[in-house]
Amino acid sequence: MINFHGANKPTGEARTWPHEITREGIREQEYVLWGSLPLTHYGALPFTAHGRRSRGFPARLRPAAVLEEHYHHLSDGLGDRLSSPFLCWPDNPEAYLNSPLLHFVRTVPVTWDETRVLPGSAIGDTVIMARRKEAAWYVAALNCRSEPRTLDVDLSSLDLAGKEWTVYRDGPSDTACHIEAGVKPPSGGQPSTLSTALRPGGGVVVVIAPPKQHSGWK
Repeated sequence: MINFHGANKPTGEARTWPHEITREGIREQEYVLWGSLPLTHYGALPFTAHGRRSRGFPARLRPAAVLEEHYHHLSDGLGDRLSSPFLCWPDNPEAYLNSPLLHFVRTVPVTWDETRVLPGSAIGDTVIMARRKEAAWYVAALNCRSEPRTLDVDLSSLDLAGKEWTVYRDGPSDTACHIEAGVKPPSGGQPSTLSTALRPGGGVVVVIAPPKQHSGWK
């Protein structure tokens, strides 16, 4: 199987050569090694990259790093924003083995049954996307503004019954992550809204799954 690195956009080659599982043709965090990209660029990619690849093949975007020297911007994509059957984490294995994100890295799906753009999304400004794998929902939100903000994520359209939330929030440093596990969703007619404070370029990921499906995190 092949992942083309640094290739231009696909034009249907995978229909002839199905062993191509994905390719990289996106200007993203690796580019910051020698240049800079505005936050609005990251706020457009989940919409524009899939649009120009929908007739070709999935796009691969580097997910979150956990080592300070590899981190450049946008804390918490965590691999959820773009769909690619090959998800390549950028840091060395020891970094993830010693990270509180280890369980997420081991269990996050690479193929999805359903994708939704949730209310509040705006190209270049705010990304709120939900992806479903079987009974579990993975919701990612990104603040692509240059100032901090509080974002209210409306989850009422998702199936929350009998499930628990695991919330991955920005920590005190760029590569830190605060994890809240076993959170019970609102009940009794209360609004199913997650309110979270996001710094510039910050994000949050919420895993909504049956209690045993996303347990065992460390």
